[in-house]
Amino acid sequence: MTEILTDAFLPGLWAGYALAVPVGALAVLLVSVTARTSSPRCSPPR
Repeated sequence: MTEILTDAFLPGLWAGYALAVPVGALAVLLVSVTARTSSPRCSPPR
């Protein structure tokens, strides 16, 4: 039983990691671009 769980767990872990890394990178890029191009009204006073 443990071998079956391990055989399914490791590929699932790898697939989840392979999906999460690019999605996380795109999220950071989107937030960065949005912060740079947002309206000056949203910026803190100088």
